[in-house]
Amino acid sequence: MSFWHMSRLMDRIMEDYMREMARNENRVSPYWRDADHSILQVANEAHQTVNDDKKFAVTIDVSQFRPEELKVNLDGRCLTVEGKQEQKDDRSFMARSFVRSWTLPEDANLEALRTELSDRGQLTIEAPKTGTSGTKKNIPICPAHK
Repeated sequence: MSFWHMSRLMDRIMEDYMREMARNENRVSPYWRDADHSILQVANEAHQTVNDDKKFAVTIDVSQFRPEELKVNLDGRCLTVEGKQEQKDDRSFMARSFVRSWTLPEDANLEALRTELSDRGQLTIEAPKTGTSGTKKNIPICPAHK
């Protein structure tokens, strides 16, 4: 088979594929257009993090979840926020979830870690700093020995 025939065969295969994709898109389109697209934004918004001399804090939008659908865990210095939601009825099932993790700084007071969930669904997790982080110093970069 010549290169020209092979090229035409590949073109035909791609055209068939694209035609089938367009056909499937047209079949799904009426349902997609009417769907609740907010489920695609599950905790997908940018979170806000503060890490200054006084505290480490993170705020995340969890407004699509009820408090009982959320978990905040601390494993060592690893802070994890999880949300899991399931909705069932006679004809459908919908599930959404998210997991976000942060490593807390060495000088964060883990014993004083607290959470707050606002009426608008903003979850804030905050740990004050102990102020006893290691001494800061500049470390010179030395050339390698040959």
